[in-house]
Amino acid sequence: MKKFYLHKLVFLGILPVVFGGAIAASSSKHVYQCSTPKWTPETRLRFATGKQRSLGQIDIFAPLTQNDDSLFFLDLRFWRDTKSNTEGNYGLAYRKLDASLEWIWGGYAFFDNRLTEHHNMFQQATLGVEALSELWDVRLNTYVPFSTSKKIH
Repeated sequence: MKKFYLHKLVFLGILPVVFGGAIAASSSKHVYQCSTPKWTPETRLRFATGKQRSLGQIDIFAPLTQNDDSLFFLDLRFWRDTKSNTEGNYGLAYRKLDASLEWIWGGYAFFDNRLTEHHNMFQQATLGVEALSELWDVRLNTYVPFSTSKKIH
């Protein structure tokens, strides 16, 4: 079981390299309107330890298409703790800058799954829209559960 999660972390860690290489290889004036991309692939690793549990997290950001004022990207997040809780969030998002209003408008769709230490699996879709400024972040989300409810005795 631990081997599976190690393979998943390695796979997720190389995605930005793969997507970044594919984007760079296909970059032309038809893909980018700017001479160099504003956003590049990024992987973040986080580790936290405490008295009750420790956890590790990997976040992956991979631009798929972009120009001077818009971005379509892949956003992957995965974490696991020492109590065998795991969670994955796999999403696509789009953002567009409205320079005249100084706001960024966007939308996103994620698939979320969580496996608890008690072997319960929860899955859902997250759909949302957002408006971002220098001072304000406004987001509206909806969640669509795929898991069925169960009665606990």
